[in-house]
Amino acid sequence: MSATDQNALIRLRNGKEAPRSAVMTSWVAIKSLADQGDMNSVIALYEARELARDPRHALWGGTADVLINTGLLARDGTMHGITRDVILSAVIGDETGLSVTWPTDAPPGDGASVA
Repeated sequence: MSATDQNALIRLRNGKEAPRSAVMTSWVAIKSLADQGDMNSVIALYEARELARDPRHALWGGTADVLINTGLLARDGTMHGITRDVILSAVIGDETGLSVTWPTDAPPGDGASVA
């Protein structure tokens, strides 16, 4: 498979593999929340990371709606396993210093990221 094949598996920072297209979809949603920079988006991103860490985590306030609207949560409030892995690989830091990074060790277009 070529490095640009959208079905190619890429290895995430947490060691899991996922199709490039699914990683890109989750990444766009994560990056969108991070780039908005308003408090609701930052809290939603933090809550998404906490839910990815612990599926029993109770989301704060209206963050479920934000995460559903961005596609990081299904309408029933569950998080897809690939989305969870991308969040765990891309969202770093703690509540006072949250940031996002591309979820693989290689740049988005680098063939080295293909598993």
